[in-house]
Amino acid sequence: MCLCVLTVSHPVFTLEVYEGAESVLLPCHIPFVSGPTTGVWSRSDLNPPTVHQRQQEEDELTDQNQRYRDRTSMKTDALQTGDFSLTLRKPHIFDSSSYTCNETMNRNGCRQGGKRRM
Repeated sequence: MCLCVLTVSHPVFTLEVYEGAESVLLPCHIPFVSGPTTGVWSRSDLNPPTVHQRQQEEDELTDQNQRYRDRTSMKTDALQTGDFSLTLRKPHIFDSSSYTCNETMNRNGCRQGGKRRM
């Protein structure tokens, strides 16, 4: 088994939230998505750090931080289009932070990941 890592980095994007907004969009576009892929949004200052996770057919929210329950979504075709943008509904002041958009692909025993700090 080999471990292959592809890292795509961008400037850190810090989300500043103003209460009263209906939703905010955190953009993330990762080109050349193919094969079995998982998209994960996270915050390193939380435990658990997962804000939202999208797998091939559906969202996988088992490890989602409770602060984000029923408030996040990604497009259903995110893994086909490479548009990993996250919609955060009913933002709160405590949502202001740095977010990471991470993508992992598994191909023939080789694991690759693309990462963006937001």
